[in-house]
Amino acid sequence: MKKLTIVRKLLLMLFALLLISVLTGLAILRSNEQVKKHTSEAEAFNRTTQDYESLMNLYQELNTISYRFLSEGYEKKQAEAYTAKLSQMSEVTGRLKLVFDQDEDLRSYLSWFDKINLAYKDLFDTHFAGAFLPESLNGVVIRQVLTSQMGDTLRVDGELKELFAAQREDSGNQLRSTISGSSRDVILLTAFMVVVMLGVAYLFGRSIDQGVKLLLRRIQAYRNGELGYVSAARGDEFGTVDAYLAQMGEQLRIMLESNRQTGAEVVEWTGNILEKSTENRQAASSILSLSERCQARIELQHDATASISAVIEQASAGSEHMLHASGSLRDSVWRTNGYAQEGKALVTALSASFDETSGEMLRLGGQVKSMKERMKDVHRFMLGISEIAYQTNLLSLNASIEASRAGVHGSGFSVIAHEIRRLAGQTEGFAGNVRSAMQAIQADIGSMAAGFDGFAKHLDATRGRSEQAVASFGDIALESDRLAAQTEEWTQSVTEVAAGLNEIVASIERLVESSSDIRDSMQQVSGLAASQSDVSGYLQQAVDKLAHTTKSLRVE
Repeated sequence: MKKLTIVRKLLLMLFALLLISVLTGLAILRSNEQVKKHTSEAEAFNRTTQDYESLMNLYQELNTISYRFLSEGYEKKQAEAYTAKLSQMSEVTGRLKLVFDQDEDLRSYLSWFDKINLAYKDLFDTHFAGAFLPESLNGVVIRQVLTSQMGDTLRVDGELKELFAAQREDSGNQLRSTISGSSRDVILLTAFMVVVMLGVAYLFGRSIDQGVKLLLRRIQAYRNGELGYVSAARGDEFGTVDAYLAQMGEQLRIMLESNRQTGAEVVEWTGNILEKSTENRQAASSILSLSERCQARIELQHDATASISAVIEQASAGSEHMLHASGSLRDSVWRTNGYAQEGKALVTALSASFDETSGEMLRLGGQVKSMKERMKDVHRFMLGISEIAYQTNLLSLNASIEASRAGVHGSGFSVIAHEIRRLAGQTEGFAGNVRSAMQAIQADIGSMAAGFDGFAKHLDATRGRSEQAVASFGDIALESDRLAAQTEEWTQSVTEVAAGLNEIVASIERLVESSSDIRDSMQQVSGLAASQSDVSGYLQQAVDKLAHTTKSLRVE
């Protein structure tokens, strides 16, 4: 029999859950099919009742059309409607026959439907098929037939409605019963599935818990030093792990016993190593003393050399930087001198341009002043025109007075005097307008003349500043020349510093030669190191033996 491992237990649990789920699903599907079946029957019953109601409505409509024939006579539209109703009646009756034929209670009414349909068709064919008038119909017979058919229809309708109501109630009860039973089955199956799942989960968890406790008991025994602990056998993975732990405990016990035997050998070799190490330590002390003296001399020379080297590097870097800076400074000075010369030339040209502009402004100022004087003459001329207009007005007034004295003979002269007075008035108005415009122009010219005077003063001030700038640029050029000369002297000094640095380098080379005595001391150290090498060989053999012993311990 195979072991029931954890994986098999888990698969068995999953299979049980799957089986229960499938059974529950099948039960739910069966219940759904029953509900669907009863629902389909209820829908078919509803369609049957709708067809029956439609047939009853057709009977009512045929009765209505028949009574209209009796009262109104033949009408083509009514005849066509009657024919269409008969066709619909035949179609609806055919669907009802299929349903009624499957029910014993309803099958007995099939002959009645055939009888009533045939009666309406015979009534139409006998009385309403051709054109007629109301008087030509036998109204008494037709009414008796219609009354008889309506009575039979009401009687059958009452019986069928009672049957339909009973069947509808029956179908509803069956549907409710099916839904109730389906819900009950689903609830019971679900509860059963939950209980089974909880039981399976409990069993699986209990098995896992027992396995974990088994391993924990063995681990606790190993922690207490009980490497020979024996536990109960188990057939799953936890039992396999427990067996492996038991084997590991036995191997650990064997290894510990072997380590105790090897430890004695390690102690013996360690004593030998300590003895040789004492001799080696004495030789190392001598080497260390000589090395310290040599190291002190070397450090003194190293410090001196480092100081000289640092000074040299700083001096060299400084000299190179001074050379580079002096060259750059010299170039900058020459460029500054050139810029100063160019600026001086530009400012000189600007000063000359200001002189020309000032002369032109003076000329324009003179023209404006001359224009202002001419405008004064024009103003005086306009004043003369105003005076002439005033005198002309007085003359025309006197002429009017004389014309009024002359009476009828002076009427023509009076008209001329009036026209002269009107022209004098227009002349006076024109002279006034011109005078006003001339006054405004004169004011503008005065303002312009004042502006030209101010601008000329501003040009004079600017020319003075440009002359100062020319002088400043000249001073800059002189200072640049002096600075260039000083830069040449600085460059020569830097060259001398570089020569001194070369002498320092030669001194350092002589300092290196003085370290030969240190080399002799190091030869003595080499002799002592050779004797120490022999001792180290023995120590190496001892260490190899210990490494071999340690390796054997690791393998075991």
